[in-house]
Amino acid sequence: MDFVVLKSYVSPFLMLISVFAFIWQTYIIIAFFLFFFNEAGQQKNKMEIFVILKLLCVMNGLIDKKQKQEEHKMSKLSSVLKKDRYCGSCCGNASDNGSRNGGYTAKTSLPVYKVSLAKKYTDHQKDKRMEASVKIPKVKITGTDGKVMKSESEKLNAAISSYQNKFIKDYKKDVADVKKGEKGNESLTSGYKVVTDNDKMFCLRIDTVIAMGGSQSYAKIFSVDKKSGKQITLKNLFKKGSRLY
Repeated sequence: MDFVVLKSYVSPFLMLISVFAFIWQTYIIIAFFLFFFNEAGQQKNKMEIFVILKLLCVMNGLIDKKQKQEEHKMSKLSSVLKKDRYCGSCCGNASDNGSRNGGYTAKTSLPVYKVSLAKKYTDHQKDKRMEASVKIPKVKITGTDGKVMKSESEKLNAAISSYQNKFIKDYKKDVADVKKGEKGNESLTSGYKVVTDNDKMFCLRIDTVIAMGGSQSYAKIFSVDKKSGKQITLKNLFKKGSRLY
């Protein structure tokens, strides 16, 4: 599934803004006392403190304005998102599921999702300085009755292999385009990881890196509704008729 729940990124940002706002307000209070209880009582010192106080007030106002803008963005996003159990369940957080490559089995009363290595494509063109290593997984979904959910498993595995095979196809084309004696200097690496496996969702992330002079990184998450076994896409998250649907 090609989405990231923005709230997980915005909330820490709002928290950071709140901390800065608190710091600025503390400085304002200190400056206020210094202004009225300055022992020297010199006009010059009072003027400097007044200027600092004024600047702090302006900065505090800017922080409050930025915080309100972020809150407004979140409220607009919430207006088009469906309020269902999908939102926020799959953000690449592996801490609650003990994810690892290969042979992963979920211990729940819901359907069990087991991941294993289906195919590994490797290539090493020493003369052209080109190499590839692509690990393509397969997911076996077993229902609560102990029977394999064949249709759901096949659809998910077809989508995963189709995605990774595109990178292999492009790599093979690049190899063919490099003429004899030339150097392609390309490396393709692709693997997988279970990032969420809870009572609601199963999420498998495919990480791909293409290095060729510079490097490009790609991450795609395949998300499945645990109960139905159906894949979840961006279209499932937004209300019908909204601009993002």
